[in-house]
Amino acid sequence: MTDLRFHCVEIRIDERPGWFRLEMGRNDDGLASGSIEIDRNGGHPAVSPHPFDSLEERERVLRYTPSGLAVDPAATVLRIAEVDRDERRWRESPVALVHCEFSYLRDQMQDQVRVVRATEVAPIDYVWTLGTRVAL
Repeated sequence: MTDLRFHCVEIRIDERPGWFRLEMGRNDDGLASGSIEIDRNGGHPAVSPHPFDSLEERERVLRYTPSGLAVDPAATVLRIAEVDRDERRWRESPVALVHCEFSYLRDQMQDQVRVVRATEVAPIDYVWTLGTRVAL
């Protein structure tokens, strides 16, 4: 049991050589709905670094340790779910983002979102560790 708000949604995948589209939550309440379409042949790793000062800074900052975050209803405690993975098995390829829309971004800040880097990551095992709490 966890108070992290994971959402179970229906996923639809359409894939052809060099092209991929994912739709999720189309028939759900919208909390975790969205779609993404990528061109696997159109990506280029040297996309504009903005808002970063350089491509090197962009790569360093965006290579983060993943985690999940949840705030309690009273907004007094932040719960953290740490995600461990074997970094030696990390494989990514640049892609061109053709379309991307997620309800949580649209509802919160879609007009402020700008893609500075798009990659496709090969499947990799993750281990989630729950339990860290931080007072807000």
